[in-house]
Amino acid sequence: MDGAVDPGTAAEVAAGRRGRVTVLTDIPFWEGVYGSHARLQALFAALAGAVDLEVLVFRRLDDRAAARLATLGVDYAVVPALSGTPEAEPGEDVPAPPATGLSADPLLAGRARADWLAAASARLAETRPDAVIVEYIDRSWLLDAVPAGTARILDAHDVMSARMGSFARFGQETSIQIPARDEARLMGLYDAVLAISRSDAADIAGRLGQRRVLTVPHAIPARPLYRHREAARTLLFMGAGSTANVAGLKWFLDQVWPVLSDRFTLKVVGTVCGQLGRRPPNVELLGRVEDLDAVLGEIDIAVNPVFIGGGLKIKTLDALAAGLPSVNCAEAVRGIEHLAGDALAVADSRAAFVAEILRLAADGPRRQAMSRAAQAAVAAEFAPDRAFAELLRWLAHVRRPA
Repeated sequence: MDGAVDPGTAAEVAAGRRGRVTVLTDIPFWEGVYGSHARLQALFAALAGAVDLEVLVFRRLDDRAAARLATLGVDYAVVPALSGTPEAEPGEDVPAPPATGLSADPLLAGRARADWLAAASARLAETRPDAVIVEYIDRSWLLDAVPAGTARILDAHDVMSARMGSFARFGQETSIQIPARDEARLMGLYDAVLAISRSDAADIAGRLGQRRVLTVPHAIPARPLYRHREAARTLLFMGAGSTANVAGLKWFLDQVWPVLSDRFTLKVVGTVCGQLGRRPPNVELLGRVEDLDAVLGEIDIAVNPVFIGGGLKIKTLDALAAGLPSVNCAEAVRGIEHLAGDALAVADSRAAFVAEILRLAADGPRRQAMSRAAQAAVAAEFAPDRAFAELLRWLAHVRRPA
């Protein structure tokens, strides 16, 4: 990575020329289904305040997508790279890319698409951004389209080799299978790697040996939605229908809920509801809700029993931001372990989960103290000016050579 970035002249930086940044992604972040969608919405909003941002999306933007983007109030350009062309999975009925560069890399060749490369090459040659951000390491073949002298940034989201190991321990497979050696090799092609938590940053810098690692988590405003009630009766799980969410919630319903179901109601929010089948007693499957804040205001304790995965669990941050007392598996607080005890509770067994929920439910002052600590933690660490500070400082000194 060394030596690839021209930081620009002192005069340019002093003059305050806004940088130009292009994001390359096929993530439909406007849909807001997954935690990664929420993080990208927050990240792009913060970037737009500091640079001229363009998001080149390898999808068609139909009327539904346009309407959703309008509700986000974006002040950056979202440009469809493949407008009018049918969507397909990488490698399915699309022209094969040239057998050169990263498009020929054994790890990436099956994912590479010639039409994406052509669209990205043409757009980047026209707009000449100072930096390009690639979303997810399995899209690294898009670097073949990035002009020389342009800063290359990987938004890693997860340390994929660690995530792969976490899933494998429970007999599951991740969608991105990449050994640590290859992950380190691909990360080495970038001028900066964005880690979603401090623990991921340490892993990338230490185990994977990357020098330029920036910690760029999620940004979320602290908002006081928790309403203290002496009798705590309502629990919450929220999440999309991912493998990790389904496994965690099913474990909770099988192992923990039978002990608690006669004393509590569990509200489940998100597309995970469609993956559960039979509804256990006193469980309300709400699915996607239009007014999440209204639901959060009804909750006494949030639970996150997700025990496999990686990265940063956005649902845990959502609960913290709302000021909800919460009980979580250790994996669910990965990257924010330092908040355990004061701002959230951690339990990693059936007995511990039951005991911690019952203890919180019976201790009103502790729930109130945990709510205050949760909101203070979010304000201190996950406000946009803090969450994205490292990236914005780095971008302030990146200028593409004339």
